[in-house]
Amino acid sequence: SSQGTLYNDNVFLQPGMQNITFIPRDLVGNEGDHCILPIILVDCPETIELVTDRGADFAYADLASQIRFENNIPADLVVARIQEPGDSNDFPLGTTTVSLEIAFEDVTFKPINNISRLTCTFDVTVVDKEPPSLVCAQDELVFFTIPDWDYASLGPDQFSAPESVDNSNQFVQVSLLLNDVPFTTTTNLRLGSHFITFLAEDSSGNRATCRQLVNIVDNENPRIACPSEEQ
Repeated sequence: SSQGTLYNDNVFLQPGMQNITFIPRDLVGNEGDHCILPIILVDCPETIELVTDRGADFAYADLASQIRFENNIPADLVVARIQEPGDSNDFPLGTTTVSLEIAFEDVTFKPINNISRLTCTFDVTVVDKEPPSLVCAQDELVFFTIPDWDYASLGPDQFSAPESVDNSNQFVQVSLLLNDVPFTTTTNLRLGSHFITFLAEDSSGNRATCRQLVNIVDNENPRIACPSEEQ
């Protein structure tokens, strides 16, 4: 027969099993016996973003469920993770590159060039969005005024920072606010109520706060100068 025609048009196929049919056709339109080639199209994700599990420094993911086939899935399709060491589905903070192997165990299925395994590689990124724990030891603190004055002179070192624990074991920075303003130097607090706020922030920018009421109290007795008896 004379030279056949090759068709190169682009075709968009959905993930899953597809049948590609090849039909030989010469220049005058004669067609020969066709052949059918089954293929499986896999939709691999580029990146999967996960949030750490509650109270943990890792995220669990069933990666096999992230691979899309959508239709006509062979019953004997096996998806397994390729990673050294181990095959845990717990992922630490940061980015981990993962490879999944898709294996076709049906001996009657003959992929191109008899390749029965495909590899799907992508990144798993885990971020921490859980704030650190922070609990103030006391709800209220009382300080007395300086003798002969109507205020108390207090510095940040007079307040014990509460313990802060982070789920991801990150460094936690605890800072102090006085009436919602950074409290870094000795300040005169007048009679009345004020609020001290402890602010905890982990390395991922997650924040937690607790507040203490600070009452400045006058416990100094008044003094009187009695007139002399001669008056």
